[in-house]
Amino acid sequence: MREMFRAYYQPTPGEMSRLWNEGLVILDTNALLNLFRYSGRTREDFFKALVAKMNSLWIPHQVGLEFHRRRITIINHQSKAFGDIEAALTKARGQAENALNGYKRHPSLDVGPMRAEFTESINTLIQGLRDAQEHHEQVVLATKTNDDILTDITDLYDGKVGEPFSEEQLDAIYKEGVQRYDKQLPPGYKDATKNEPDRYGDLVLWRQILTHAAEQKRPAIFVTDDQKEDWWYTVDSERHGARPELVEEYYVASGERVHFMTTDRFLDFAKSEVNDIHAESVTELERLSRDVAAQESRVRPGLAHTWMDLSDLDRSIPDSLPARLRRRLEHHPAYQSVRTELALATARVVVSERAFTDALNKFSGEGQTQETLRYLDQRERELSHARADERAAHERMQRILNEVDLTTWDYDSHASHHRREPELIRGVFDSALDLPPLAPDEDWPDER
Repeated sequence: MREMFRAYYQPTPGEMSRLWNEGLVILDTNALLNLFRYSGRTREDFFKALVAKMNSLWIPHQVGLEFHRRRITIINHQSKAFGDIEAALTKARGQAENALNGYKRHPSLDVGPMRAEFTESINTLIQGLRDAQEHHEQVVLATKTNDDILTDITDLYDGKVGEPFSEEQLDAIYKEGVQRYDKQLPPGYKDATKNEPDRYGDLVLWRQILTHAAEQKRPAIFVTDDQKEDWWYTVDSERHGARPELVEEYYVASGERVHFMTTDRFLDFAKSEVNDIHAESVTELERLSRDVAAQESRVRPGLAHTWMDLSDLDRSIPDSLPARLRRRLEHHPAYQSVRTELALATARVVVSERAFTDALNKFSGEGQTQETLRYLDQRERELSHARADERAAHERMQRILNEVDLTTWDYDSHASHHRREPELIRGVFDSALDLPPLAPDEDWPDER
């Protein structure tokens, strides 16, 4: 029975040992790009695991292409975060002060202490953000850390990148993708809203893996931080390994097993095979993986790209939004309130993450005393609370997107509205970002 339905079974310990000792190790684009996001020690540990498997490393040409196309964007986004968040905090401070100043003579409110406490909190956050930026500039930018990471990756994968497909092969895959996506056959159908031919990137990557597997006849470990269900067999939001269809396709191509791992599971497994990999590095990757999974689980499929824009705070209102709707949205109290709340929550997470990471780095090489343990525990609790607040703010933002009707808030005019169809914020963003319309069962009711 196990042989007949092998795709539904997890590898046995013996199979895992063979995967590690004899199999290919194939990283997805996101796993390579995440090396620019890790703290220094975690990145070193991940490289240790890759170096230990140097003779088994290989990536499809599609992964190499996407890595080089997106690398600068990832690096720039990290540097841009400090200015974006400080601008959002400064704007929030001004909005709060204006609101408080409007109630100086309220019979039941003493706004003076509120203003002082809020201003002090904002200033503390901004100072923490500037400290984090200085640390980033000194430790990452000034030392050319990103250049060194690229050099290490380049050296590691020298001669270990697959050949590109021809134009004829790519055209055939794109045509195949149309049929597969219509039937929701993995991988890639969750990217169906992307532009042509980017929507077929995962399918091209997978076809290149199968082509290489057919030549090598070796088992493989595929390491990816892509959480979407077109890669993973997911039941009730819980992953149960790779999609059975993909495991079976790999077996048909190679006669061998493929096993999927997220980066945290890969490093955790490598820790039992490679010396000097720290448990804290695995913990860091586990936190990152949980955060990604939690965020993706809250995003409605039709809003996936919209939410990526909303997450950048000050870029949450697309340039393509018509001026009339932009003015409504910029002055809508519910939207602006939750957006300010999200900006503050995100800033607290940034500051708390830096404080916790600095604490780990400071005390990692020292003897663990009760005092240092209490300090670390306090920093971790602060980070946990900050992330919980950010999750709550994300959820409130999602409700605003799905519930607020802009036809009831016309900032430009007091004229009556003749169009009865609700103009929900989610639909405005979908339209502005040129996303496809919602599925019929999710669409707005016809009130005409």
